[in-house]
Amino acid sequence: MSTNESNAIVVNAPIKTQHQKTIIVLGCSRGGTSMVSGVLCELGIFMGENLSGGGSYEDTDFIDKPISDIQQTINKRNSQFDIWGWKYPHTIDYIYDIIQTIRNPYFIVVFRNEFSVARSFSKYHTQIPFKKAIIEAHVRYGKIVQFISKNSYPTIAFSFEQALSDKKDFIDSLIKFLNLNTSKANKQFALSFINKKAGYQATRPSQKSIISITEIKDSDLKNYLYKPVAFDLIESKNVIIKNEKFYSTSNDPQLIYRLKELKNFPTQIFFSFEFHTSSPKSFNSLIYLGDKKRFDQEKSCSFTPSQGKNTILIQSKQEIEFLRFDPINMKDLFLLSNQHFFVKAAE
Repeated sequence: MSTNESNAIVVNAPIKTQHQKTIIVLGCSRGGTSMVSGVLCELGIFMGENLSGGGSYEDTDFIDKPISDIQQTINKRNSQFDIWGWKYPHTIDYIYDIIQTIRNPYFIVVFRNEFSVARSFSKYHTQIPFKKAIIEAHVRYGKIVQFISKNSYPTIAFSFEQALSDKKDFIDSLIKFLNLNTSKANKQFALSFINKKAGYQATRPSQKSIISITEIKDSDLKNYLYKPVAFDLIESKNVIIKNEKFYSTSNDPQLIYRLKELKNFPTQIFFSFEFHTSSPKSFNSLIYLGDKKRFDQEKSCSFTPSQGKNTILIQSKQEIEFLRFDPINMKDLFLLSNQHFFVKAAE
């Protein structure tokens, strides 16, 4: 039974809330699937390690691969992420071969006017005449409709044109359907991602540089109003902790912190610490943002601390809950002690 969800239609509502979900975006090439996949990325959903270029947001591990390889990729992603997904218009051609491998599938189906799909496709692929493109669009939508009409998997469908005209309603519908705990910052990124005036070219590359690190000198600290904030060390790798001091046991140590109070996530963090190493010239470090399972290169920034006391200001375009500290090129032990985190106080 279908349920109206504003401009979106929930074809099959989830019977119960699933903590683990696999999101599959279905639709036609040049039909809005890239916009959907890009929005999901901005909402914090992992949509692939090797996304294709040109703003299409397709996971290349699902393109022109043997079914056995696709099944292996699904199993791998299941072990890495509780919620993840992929977008590839041709998924409908092999969906029955992999459906039993997919854990708790949630389908997002985007429909676009077939005339517009065919016109865009034949313009983008000049060797494909409009007549052939519109037949292909009609056949592909037919396959999708047949699939969703025969199955009871959670499915939401919506019009690409309506999503562009009311992007807030579209994003709110996705968040509700997927039962996502989305930060205000990620929701704003998703809203900004959709450019109504650009039509189908509403898909644009994400803001890659979302984190920056600035060294703060002691003499400049007085210019900042800040207050302490508690982070818990939730995981460490290749590190020995003695008397609140950290020593590396290899050249690949790692520390993961999580904000203790899980509310009012900041976008700026002061990180103050003492650092000592016997090989400072070979030393570099990365600060990552993300969650416990996903810390990608797009959400990281490199810096080289000085011997002794350091204070850095970490600024992010997303709210900060997790921080990962990765000393790299470590040739010898390091000491990181007397750590303190601060946030900017209200002026």
